[in-house]
Amino acid sequence: MAPELVHLGGDFHCYASGVDEARFIYREIFQDRSYGGPDLPSEPLIVDVGANIGLFSLYMKQRHPGAQILAFEPAPETFDVLTRNLDLHGASGVAAHRCALGADRHTATLTYYPNVPGNSTLRAMDKVRDQEILREHFGVVKVEGWFRDPVEVEVPVHRLSDCLGRYVDKGDAIDLLKIDVEGSEMSVLRGIDEADWWRVRHVLVEVTGLNGCREQVQDFLHNKGFTISYAAAREIPEGLKTGMLTAVRSPSNDDSGVDIKV
Repeated sequence: MAPELVHLGGDFHCYASGVDEARFIYREIFQDRSYGGPDLPSEPLIVDVGANIGLFSLYMKQRHPGAQILAFEPAPETFDVLTRNLDLHGASGVAAHRCALGADRHTATLTYYPNVPGNSTLRAMDKVRDQEILREHFGVVKVEGWFRDPVEVEVPVHRLSDCLGRYVDKGDAIDLLKIDVEGSEMSVLRGIDEADWWRVRHVLVEVTGLNGCREQVQDFLHNKGFTISYAAAREIPEGLKTGMLTAVRSPSNDDSGVDIKV
């Protein structure tokens, strides 16, 4: 499906190939503020993993015009839309990279859904399960339309720590790490070296309880010294057990000696 310029709310427009999904994500981020509002410095360094068409990065640029953002999106067509939206909004300071992130460097098969690109995943079987629940809530016709004609595409997978080594000064704090990767959350987290964890101030992760992801991510981040909170997603069917996990590093848990921005 060719992307089209759509109005999402207020004076905000963007390019999207899955218009229904783009409207949902816009409400989730801009109106419901489901990704929370962590206290960030005036010019934060933000890592957006699973950037999709760029709505989260654009939201953070609205809130923090001086932000520097590393955005990662593996699906080629979605990446093209992402870059068009960054250009449309004049979003300087956002560096977009066409790759997935994981525990090691390799090539993986991404299942891409043209009508709901934000659901594209490296874990296709999880989406088979999710669609069963979505049909009960939205009906067979609508859900089959969303997920019709999936395409398998080979995408590069890199480690986040390797990317930080190339694009971020060693002494810089990561003020916010946002992860929305449709089932591959733990793989992304395992791609961060121990030395880099002490640079991370806040983490936002969309998780589901159906595959044990929420518990795994929560335990992992707790062991890294974060305080965890969780909020269920508002518009996603309760049966999917999807929500936003927020992790905040307490200053008392920072003994790294890293020069943190203030």
